[in-house]
Amino acid sequence: MTNKTASIQLVGWLILAAVVGLVLVMSAPAHTVAQGVPPFTGIYKSWMLASDSPGIDGTLYLNRDGSAFLSDDPLNGQAPTVRSGTWVPVEAGVSITFTNDATGVLPQPILVRLDALDGALATAPGDLTFGERGRTFYSFAALAGATAAVPYNVDAATAAYGATGLGGVYKAMLPAAAGGPRDITLQLLPDFRVVLESDYLNGSAPVVEYGAWQDVSRQVLMTLTEANGKPYTTPVMITLAPDGAVLVALASEGGNAALVGERFYRMEGLVNALPPVIGPVTTEVPVITPEVTPEAAGAPPSAVVAAPVTGPAIYDPIYRPAVCPEEITALVSTDGVECGYLTVPENRRRAGGPEVQIFTVSVQSTAALTAPEETTAPATDEAATAVTDTVTIPPIVAVAGAPGESGRGWLAWYAASSLRETHSVIVIDPRGSGLSLPSLDCPELAAVRATGEADVQALVNCYNRLVQEGRDLAGYRTAEQAADIIDLARALDLAQIDLYGGEYGAAVARQVAERAPGLVRTLVLDRPWPLAGVTPLEQAMAPYSALRKIFRDCAADKACGAAYPDLEEQFLAVIDFYNATPAPANIGYGTGSAIAEFIFDLLARDGGEAVPALVSALAGSDYGTACRLASPPGGCRLPAASAAAPVTTTAAITETGATPAVSTWRTFFSDLNNPTPDEAALLDQLQGELGLATREDLFAYLDTLAPAQFMPLVAAPGATVTTVNLSEGVYFSLLCAEAAPLYTAEDVQRVAERLPAQVASSLTAAAAELGVVCEVWQVPRAAISNRIVQLGFMPAMAVVGTHDPLTPVFWARRAAADLDGAYLRPLAGAGHTLTDPYAACVEELLAAFLSHPERAPNPACYRRLRPTFVTPE
Repeated sequence: MTNKTASIQLVGWLILAAVVGLVLVMSAPAHTVAQGVPPFTGIYKSWMLASDSPGIDGTLYLNRDGSAFLSDDPLNGQAPTVRSGTWVPVEAGVSITFTNDATGVLPQPILVRLDALDGALATAPGDLTFGERGRTFYSFAALAGATAAVPYNVDAATAAYGATGLGGVYKAMLPAAAGGPRDITLQLLPDFRVVLESDYLNGSAPVVEYGAWQDVSRQVLMTLTEANGKPYTTPVMITLAPDGAVLVALASEGGNAALVGERFYRMEGLVNALPPVIGPVTTEVPVITPEVTPEAAGAPPSAVVAAPVTGPAIYDPIYRPAVCPEEITALVSTDGVECGYLTVPENRRRAGGPEVQIFTVSVQSTAALTAPEETTAPATDEAATAVTDTVTIPPIVAVAGAPGESGRGWLAWYAASSLRETHSVIVIDPRGSGLSLPSLDCPELAAVRATGEADVQALVNCYNRLVQEGRDLAGYRTAEQAADIIDLARALDLAQIDLYGGEYGAAVARQVAERAPGLVRTLVLDRPWPLAGVTPLEQAMAPYSALRKIFRDCAADKACGAAYPDLEEQFLAVIDFYNATPAPANIGYGTGSAIAEFIFDLLARDGGEAVPALVSALAGSDYGTACRLASPPGGCRLPAASAAAPVTTTAAITETGATPAVSTWRTFFSDLNNPTPDEAALLDQLQGELGLATREDLFAYLDTLAPAQFMPLVAAPGATVTTVNLSEGVYFSLLCAEAAPLYTAEDVQRVAERLPAQVASSLTAAAAELGVVCEVWQVPRAAISNRIVQLGFMPAMAVVGTHDPLTPVFWARRAAADLDGAYLRPLAGAGHTLTDPYAACVEELLAAFLSHPERAPNPACYRRLRPTFVTPE
């Protein structure tokens, strides 16, 4: 260790002495203190793992004057991390508020609750204030007074000896009787230098001795030659020998006689020791990010800190019916429909905390309206000649969509599907989203939604408002949402449910199945997000993986492969060409990067049917064919041959492997004779962009389009009838707790290096931006244990499109792998948004599986699915 290193360490300890006046009781364990001294007063030690050092050596001072000080020494030559503040004893533990660090006042106070057990103070399971593993602080008086009090993993220490020999970092704790209490750190470095640091725990700088060591017949012989930079007249010789998994000081010459007989514990054994078991987590307090304005830059705002609480919430979930609002009755007829709210704690780990009301819609099946006690399983083409069973079918409980998305879209799909004839459903607006209360929507981001431009200040404003309103953002994670489903079943007295999870909702559903396997009769995972995995990084890879799958499927199709060879090379060449020479402004495709993003969006909406032909057309600057296949945002404004055919095409197109698609554009609108204001505005926009004189001309033209050709027209900015109802507060609170902590900016860069340079930046942008967002949207990290599940044995089915760029096939495979005998049903050629024939086939798959989960769902529609591609005639 160099003198510079020693200076850094000394600076850290000088900060300690300057910030906190140490007035301590050292003669007894923390729970037994002198009269008039607060309980738990004393000094505590804690050790943690670290990726770039032997471990973190922590010392916590709880002083009798109510001041608190924490020093975390990384033992690698860097200055300790220090925090100071105040503390008070609370029921069965202490509450600490850290307000300062080495640089001055913290931007926001940090509140820590530690519970007491057997002389130690510890964070409870699930409390991530000090990281994923939590933290335990052991009374120094107890550690120095009895060998048995030292937490130590003998196996870990023994393994360290086997890996590196006697070299390593050791700790010893000397009691007050041995010349004053001392916290000893011994470093036997690989280059045979030795550093021995003695901290007297009184606020003064430690004594740091330097020298050399050698391994003599499996004993450590240390020669210390200087202390705090001053050489000894006579070197100090100390001999230590292994005793099991510790070193014991056998002899000392020239000084340090108090060390003889003391046990030195290897750091690997300390940091891997099992903490004591204590009660559940009591609270998780968010750190508030200041709202930065030009006038107030650098001025910390007033902190809003949640009060300490005493334990987990004890409650009974309560369900109350409510009048269905207009946005629900517009989606589904009122016969057999009941709306209601489930009331549960916002954070089940906080006793006395606020409550949330989760909005639900219960819809009885057509069969249940006439025969509510039982429904008849519908016949499928697989069982047309079999005797139809009569079974009692529980309701489908559906949680679908992205984090923070309401269940309204799935409810609309169900209301129009054949599934309503036989299956009742309960659709949930997850906590914080849709019509659930309170809402975590961010109206501050309205301008962001309109322009698509990031606004960090708007995020800060929303975050601060939610925290100041008392929202506990740690209560909107997957674990809480899964508990809501279980509580809903309990409140409604449902013995079993058929559980449907779509997209992120599939991760929630999988956790429900893990926690309450007896509740779940069947489990459906539709285009599932993974419960485990690093979602943002995997999503960055998924679009290009889907595109390559399309290119491979095209090559395997005789007509497509012959018409469009070398598609991947051509796709990348298209990006390069149009980045150098953007498409004409009246065409609307723009640069090569814009074309790549448009094609990935096309995959999500429609799968890969038109992609090979589109890539080929753009490679040849055949804008007529390209616009006919998929009009870009803003539309194509080519000269029209006639009012009924405004786009000139240079190649006739057809589909391989299927009959021509039937036009379904009319079903996109509720009533063309009496359109809603939004629909009328959209029709006017389309008519103007396509250069058509009348509404009749527009209808005649749209009748010539297949869905794959119509949907891009309404994907233009501002040209949409409905929007996804997404709560940004839920979205960021969940991803910043469960996804962002799992990767770094360096990880994003490594993923980008595995993608073609032409698309790497755009595909990894979301992962990179989430990291920036989560720097201001600060929430405690979620426990990693919630992402680990056992093998599930309930009947299960996973459904996904083989060309899906958002929820890739390998996610569905991973989800199915956790479920014994799960049916994996990849939809050949489908993208993410399922239109016919895929939507109709999914209905058949669901009906067959839910009615007879013991049979493999294999309707004729599924067996007929093949990737189809647009090719020249």
